[in-house]
Amino acid sequence: MGRQRGVGSKLYSVCGPVQNPGVFELPMGTTLREILHDHAGGPLPGREIRGVLPGGASTPFVEPKDFDTPMHFDAMAKIGSRLGTGGCIVLDDQHCPLDFLIATTRFYARESCGFCTPCREGLPYLLWLLERIEKGEGEMRDLEKIETLGKEIAPNSFCALAPGALMPLLSGMVIFHDEIAAHVQAGHCPYAVRHG
Repeated sequence: MGRQRGVGSKLYSVCGPVQNPGVFELPMGTTLREILHDHAGGPLPGREIRGVLPGGASTPFVEPKDFDTPMHFDAMAKIGSRLGTGGCIVLDDQHCPLDFLIATTRFYARESCGFCTPCREGLPYLLWLLERIEKGEGEMRDLEKIETLGKEIAPNSFCALAPGALMPLLSGMVIFHDEIAAHVQAGHCPYAVRHG
């Protein structure tokens, strides 16, 4: 088994707003699109998938334009992401991407062992900046601070926790920049207004 330079089978999981979330044993190298649509049933009715963390919460987002990428190590690396565990976390167009990034960053900030300063102090500060933006108290320069600080934390941390925390955050800040900036410009979460 295995497709497009993948070897053997792999367990892929899909969680989030899809019609058939679950765990699927498939040939290594099955495309992300096939996993999401043929096996996980695609998005919920009336919704669109905006992005996927393909290998768990410590991997960079993959956008829909790259969903035809085989889910194996080399192919994911070529598009700037990682296969990781193969545990796909789906973000759709009905969920605020900033809220999503806050949830992942909060998790990693709590998980820090506290051994190294960049992780111990940096992740909670990034979380504070994100929450400030979500509350409508942020400034456009906060987006730049997140990017600048994020690039400094990873190479100066002792273990892989902080770099893993930054993968979804930094990729999400690029992909969903306009939506996050809209929180600053409007002074509130535009998703809360739309769904409130």
